[in-house]
Amino acid sequence: MVLYLKLVTGEDIVAEVEDSDPDFYYVTVPIRVHTINTEAGAVMRASKWIPFIPDKTFQIDARNVIVVAEANQEVIEYYHSVVNKLESLDGYELDEEVDAYHKSIGNNNKSEVNG
Repeated sequence: MVLYLKLVTGEDIVAEVEDSDPDFYYVTVPIRVHTINTEAGAVMRASKWIPFIPDKTFQIDARNVIVVAEANQEVIEYYHSVVNKLESLDGYELDEEVDAYHKSIGNNNKSEVNG
C-alpha cells in the first residue's frame, strides 16, 4: 500500500509500506516529496529520500512519524512514475562519471579533489 508519511523532521515521504508494527514502518523505495507553490497551483517534485545509497528498503521508527495517510490516486500514480524512473537509473555508475570528470581535468587521482 502506498502511504504518505510526515516525519518529525518536516520531510514528506511517499512510500510502499510493506509492513508496520507499533514501533516501525517498513518502507520500500521511499521518495521525498517537495511541494512548490506556483501561480498555476501546487506542483510536486520528488527525490530519493536518502540519495547516494543503493538500499531500497528502510525501517522508520514510528516515534519519528507525525502523520500517516493513504495516498490519493494522483499521488500513487506520481509515486510509481518516479519509482520507474529511479529503477531505470539503477545501472548508472557515479564512479564512472567521477572518473570521466577527473580525466577531463587531467587528474586521475580522485583523492586529490579535496586537497
